[in-house]
Amino acid sequence: SDVCSSDLSRSPKASWPRRSTRSFAPRPGGSSSPALPANAWFRVASTSKIESQGGAFVCTEGATKFRITAANAQLAGKNLVLPAKVGTMTITYEWLP
Repeated sequence: SDVCSSDLSRSPKASWPRRSTRSFAPRPGGSSSPALPANAWFRVASTSKIESQGGAFVCTEGATKFRITAANAQLAGKNLVLPAKVGTMTITYEWLP
């Protein structure tokens, strides 16, 4: 599949990196097409609390707190979303103390 997803609702475990950067791009021979539906969005996070802070977004879900950096990310209620685009989207997740 051409989709990568992560369950961010759990607390970070020892095997999780403190900082994780994900790049999303179609795999060679994948089913992705250069044509995207109008108004297509990619949901980066959905948490009980998201705040914009200095070009990034700090998310809190229970005792788990993390920062997300992604160009053109926008708040949509309790969701952090990116406009879908052809090519690569880079999203950085950083778990905070």
